[in-house]
Amino acid sequence: MKRAELFQASKDKYDNFEFKKLIQGMSAPEKIYCSSETLYRHTIDNYADTTFHIYYTKRLNGPDLQRLKNDWMQFCPR
Repeated sequence: MKRAELFQASKDKYDNFEFKKLIQGMSAPEKIYCSSETLYRHTIDNYADTTFHIYYTKRLNGPDLQRLKNDWMQFCPR
């Protein structure tokens, strides 16, 4: 069974994604609420033993989602 890990994404001053690990043992709901923001789940399932759920303030698709995935691969290349 695959392990799930949750991260929160934000953008730095250069418009690149940065990632911060969320609490271990959380489930991976479609969206979570953090302070006054809603964070939406984006799943990266390119790894044999782990599924990564990345939460961001917008629902991403197309080129924006690909950029998130590219930045993630630099952060966590495995």
